[in-house]
Amino acid sequence: MNDKLQQEKETFHKKGVKVVQIKVDALLVLDEQGFVTGIKLPDEAEFLGKKFEQ
Repeated sequence: MNDKLQQEKETFHKKGVKVVQIKVDALLVLDEQGFVTGIKLPDEAEFLGKKFEQ
């Protein structure tokens, strides 16, 4: 996990919010110059309501 994500995780934990790290394939949407204009993740619905064991 990179430093930025680690900081985000710690911030969530301080607020009492549970987070888990997952690895997912994602698509980056680029414009003509190669700048990222969007991120497409797999269907988020498959994660909603799922119980993660820690």
